[in-house]
Amino acid sequence: MAEELDGRLETFDLAFGEDDVYTSVELPDNKTAAAVALAINSTGHTSVRTAVLMTPEEVSAAATQIVNYTHPAPDQTVWVAATRLQKVPHT
Repeated sequence: MAEELDGRLETFDLAFGEDDVYTSVELPDNKTAAAVALAINSTGHTSVRTAVLMTPEEVSAAATQIVNYTHPAPDQTVWVAATRLQKVPHT
């Protein structure tokens, strides 16, 4: 499937635990990765979770980008997007 989308399967590993398979797939863009995940998840037989990997250069570029952020008031709850949404107490 990856090759048909101008990508390639880099690794395919079996595992014990909550997840049975880990793969690393190189795809041309995030839209293609989302399309793959949606197609596989739509069957109801398997589920796919994706994580975008970044190069050290991409992280360095992100670290220099200016972001205007004001934290919420202390009595507000902050929701952090992770693998699953989790409630994080504001500190």
